[in-house]
Amino acid sequence: MNEGSGELSGADRLAALRAAVAEGRPDAVLQLSEPIVATSTDPAIVVEVVSARASALAQVGRALEAVSLLRSSRDQQRLAGRPGAAARLSVAEAGVATAGGDLQLAASALVDAANDFEAAGDTADQIRAQVQLALINATASQVAAARQILDGCVVAARQLGDAEVLAETLHQCGCLLAATGADPLAAFEEGLQAAMGSGAPPAQIQLQVDVASAVVGRDPLRASSLLSDAQQAASTLAGPLAAATGLATVAEGWWAAGRPVDALRCGDEALQRLRSVGAWPPLIALAVGLADRCGVAGQAADGRRYLGEALAASAPLGASGEADVMIMLGQAAMQRGDGAVAMEAFSEAARRLNAAGLPLPPPLVAVLKDPGRSSWRPPPPGS
Repeated sequence: MNEGSGELSGADRLAALRAAVAEGRPDAVLQLSEPIVATSTDPAIVVEVVSARASALAQVGRALEAVSLLRSSRDQQRLAGRPGAAARLSVAEAGVATAGGDLQLAASALVDAANDFEAAGDTADQIRAQVQLALINATASQVAAARQILDGCVVAARQLGDAEVLAETLHQCGCLLAATGADPLAAFEEGLQAAMGSGAPPAQIQLQVDVASAVVGRDPLRASSLLSDAQQAASTLAGPLAAATGLATVAEGWWAAGRPVDALRCGDEALQRLRSVGAWPPLIALAVGLADRCGVAGQAADGRRYLGEALAASAPLGASGEADVMIMLGQAAMQRGDGAVAMEAFSEAARRLNAAGLPLPPPLVAVLKDPGRSSWRPPPPGS
């Protein structure tokens, strides 16, 4: 910890930490989080800061240390009789494990999280943890297990009577159905009805996009109407991050509807919101996604522009940040089955790391050596 950060008050340090997380500065997160972890007794702050610190540790190649920190903090929360806080730390562990490609560890952490949420009497978050577990199973090609878990989550959400949780669960059910070639419309329609009664605009926006994507081939006018309504709702959400997330979701819907001009307009609006608050990690992810979509749609100039913005935003992190952008681009191409574009992006990531004298991440080495058998998978469907 440097002298400057030591002069900050506890509240100022926490605010600075949150800004560093939003701006994607893992070194600053590590520096600012250490004294907070050592001194805070508020369980909500402990969960937030430990989770942020673990994520930053994983980003700088210290994933084992990240998992150890999360488990130690989780055990402390359990001993203190706070299973809800323990569960949230297990969810964070699952995130670190998933990012590192360890799906078995992620699944184990989510089972722990669901059990602790149950002990805390938090059925809504117990269902959410089980939904994430289903997605891990789907990513591991255990589709039958994923479907069984999701079916159970739908039943539990209906019994709970929480419309938002039901909408979220039906969204994931529909995504899994679509990913396996089945018709997702019934799940999405029920999810939209639940979302409309939930009072949760993000859920309603997501399900409007879901239904639009499912009906575009049979009812393009309804699809267009749903997407227009969703975009209007997203643009009026309070908070730039919430609005950007909603707009990015709608942009995906416009792409699925074969409306690239509307998709780019919507995506640009989302990027503008992210720029306004310096939210660089989500901006980079969105810009990379738009670059990939432009490549598919034949919008090469726009694709280069978005990729350039992502690389510029990652430049403060040096070659490792720029390589991460190319890896993300490769994973996006891999997800849609374009091995040639994926390998080109992965090779460019390796070139940048080699030129800077930096080690290649093991998953990148694996995919370059044997693209057809790599275990480096894209994110779970619908995530």
